Amino acid sequence: MKKYRIIQKDILCSDMEEKDALETLQMFQSTNPDKKYEIEEYDPEANRMGRDPDLH
Repeated sequence: MKKYRIIQKDILCSDMEEKDALETLQMFQSTNPDKKYEIEEYDPEANRMGRDPDLH
């Protein structure tokens, strides 16, 4: 499942659905119109290395 996050140069918000990301982006843009924000799509499952040994 793909998730979305809002970035400036750093990640500001993460692990959101697309609708939530769009709403949050609009909030950031209305609060700080002089700054540039982007929505980045990512897959949180892509960087996993297997099972978590702490859970087993």
